[in-house]
Amino acid sequence: MELTPLDIQHKEFRRTFRGVDPREVAAFLQQVADLASSLLRSLDTLKGELSRKNNTISDFRDREGLLKDTILAAQKTAQQMKANAEKQANIIISEAELKAEKIMTNAHRKLMTLQDEMEELSRHKVIFRTKLKGMIDSHLKLLELESDQDKEAQGKLSLFNPPYSKP
Repeated sequence: MELTPLDIQHKEFRRTFRGVDPREVAAFLQQVADLASSLLRSLDTLKGELSRKNNTISDFRDREGLLKDTILAAQKTAQQMKANAEKQANIIISEAELKAEKIMTNAHRKLMTLQDEMEELSRHKVIFRTKLKGMIDSHLKLLELESDQDKEAQGKLSLFNPPYSKP
């Protein structure tokens, strides 16, 4: 039989010559003692379970703290990596822009050099044409002069040499 607090409060013992029946009191006290013993064992078991659960909770809280720290460290590392990547990207872009500027400057310089060379060649062409034309004109005049001299010389020869007549 299981005792409740109400059973203990309302327990009445039979009256005997000297008061209450000692066997009934002893039996009741044994029941209360057994119940108290059982409750103490249950209490010890529950305390043990509570201690284990508290340890488990403590372990979980420690792990949670470690996870939070790890997540924060990972986020910080990710931010640093991102910042470093942005810096590296900016450096690469700056270097690329500088190289592009140098390439453009060199290309412009080469273009200017080529334009100067083309102008120089054009001047040389004009000079060459002028000289060639002058030489051709002078050779033509010489040829004309020579031709005129040849005609004149033939004209003089014809004055000294009468044409042959046939006998």
